[in-house]
Amino acid sequence: MDSFEIVKEIEALIVNEQSKIEQVFPSETMSCRGILVETVRVLDFIKLGQPGVSKNEKIHFSIFDLNMIDMGWNLAVSLLLKDGDHRGFPMKKSTYNTRDQTISLLYHLGVISQLRRTVEMIKAGIVNVEKVDTTFTFYLAEPTGDQWLDDLELQSLEELYKRIKSSGQSYKQWELVDQRDIASTFWKVGNFMSVERESAFSSWKIENINDHLSPLINQWDSGNHGIMIAYDSTRKVDHHFLALASEITKEWRDEAGIHPDTEIGNITATQLILVVSMITSFHHKHIGFIQLAAKEKPEILIPQSASIWTYTNDFDK
Repeated sequence: MDSFEIVKEIEALIVNEQSKIEQVFPSETMSCRGILVETVRVLDFIKLGQPGVSKNEKIHFSIFDLNMIDMGWNLAVSLLLKDGDHRGFPMKKSTYNTRDQTISLLYHLGVISQLRRTVEMIKAGIVNVEKVDTTFTFYLAEPTGDQWLDDLELQSLEELYKRIKSSGQSYKQWELVDQRDIASTFWKVGNFMSVERESAFSSWKIENINDHLSPLINQWDSGNHGIMIAYDSTRKVDHHFLALASEITKEWRDEAGIHPDTEIGNITATQLILVVSMITSFHHKHIGFIQLAAKEKPEILIPQSASIWTYTNDFDK
């Protein structure tokens, strides 16, 4: 059987498997939305390392498992987010059973997505496929490895930066100088290399951040659907997480090669980076509260709180 026939067989298999899953979905759009909400909760909970769950009770995933669950997300959204005359979503308590079912759903959808991706790679000549009896074997085409050279170089560069920063005052006969003090070397004789010891946002950071977060944690009783997390904040706490987010966003900006003066339509790159930094800081702060609440507040249903929701009326207060 040649690769063309094998691809046709795989595509038919993909359609058949997805059809089986879709037939199990409820017909009501609101019920589908409830399943979608649980997929968000499950993904957040897993990616945070299942906070609040003891080591013996945690579900152990391989890298492959996590990749498949993650890849199932886009397909889950396309199948579950249906049009309907509804506002909000059905509030339902997250339980071990609902999470177990959702993990299984995301995994199966992820396998389907991976197969679709692999089929496209076969058609592009990146992957080869063979079939013996009922077993498919996929392997990379010979020149495919060249596609990852950029990633390998970036990884090597990152490792080099780590070695330089951890080497003390010098690195291979180069004297290391803090970037903020680079002007002091202009009239000196020697070999100098600038390093970023501290970022421009270091002064905003709080070393003992959990001591500031702990008294701000509250609870939100969702009725019959479990106790969820709530919290207040302070300007000092907000500045801390904005500093962390700004450092991350700067790395993203530099890696993407976006100059601050770049214009995208009527928006500048500076404005875009500012919005991304703010959103990232909110997420980072929420994760900080979740991780701490998992240790200090056992009554809070953490798997349901990683993706936090509230009543619309609460925004008016």
